Amino acid sequence: MSPENFELDLNQNRIFADLVKQAQMITVARSKTYFDFLKTDPFTIGSCEEKLIDLLEKIIGK
Repeated sequence: MSPENFELDLNQNRIFADLVKQAQMITVARSKTYFDFLKTDPFTIGSCEEKLIDLLEKIIGK
């Protein structure tokens, strides 16, 4: 719901990290209407995608 949601402590969020590492494919829903409804801070789908990609790369070690 906010950009801070992407600042995970991967030592405390091992389940998420393990799921990402074991995934063969990751899909991301991009409904702007739903995104705007859920967000609590002013940020865009684009910035959200960038933060998600950064987090996934951090997990998989790129």
